[in-house]
Amino acid sequence: MDYWTNSSSAPELGQIKIPALILNAIDDPIPGEKCYPFEQAEKSRTLFLEAAKQGGHVGFMSGSKDPVYYSERKAVEYALNY
Repeated sequence: MDYWTNSSSAPELGQIKIPALILNAIDDPIPGEKCYPFEQAEKSRTLFLEAAKQGGHVGFMSGSKDPVYYSERKAVEYALNY
């Protein structure tokens, strides 16, 4: 609990001035459902949240034949559009 309390970026999310993308998977076994900042992203003009149904913990593998991770593709797509 100490780690999550002291390491959380949640209190700082409202201060983001440069457009930022948060990409996380709902099926990530590490964080709990309270970690997804849906409300903050909805209210913000600079914070964008994509909570994919699948992706696991830091994975987002596109498939065994696709060497590019979904998270990498989304990061490039986001950077090119903002």
